[in-house]
Amino acid sequence: MNDVPHNAPGQQWQASRYAHHADFVPALGAEVAELLAPKAGERILDLGCGDGSLTEVLARSGATVIGVDASPDMIEAARARGLDARVVDAHHLPSIMSSMPYSVMPRCTGCSTMKP
Repeated sequence: MNDVPHNAPGQQWQASRYAHHADFVPALGAEVAELLAPKAGERILDLGCGDGSLTEVLARSGATVIGVDASPDMIEAARARGLDARVVDAHHLPSIMSSMPYSVMPRCTGCSTMKP
């Protein structure tokens, strides 16, 4: 699998800037996480996990959570939280998804710049 990120031209995601300027995103995602109602034993793929702030909340439920993001800097921040986080271009998700069934939690920030 090719793990080279394909960000939109000029787009650079940095964990420190994200925490400062986009701290509202995990708060908005918390409502989705509540609807997801994760349970121990479930598998969740957090698409566009960013710095892992919401991924961490999901993992506390006992579910197996893998965070993926195209930004190496964001993945580094997620891993610093002790999370299983991987640099993956979302265009390669079919190969990840085929290995194990997941409940997927897409993020608006992770999907908004994707092109088919």
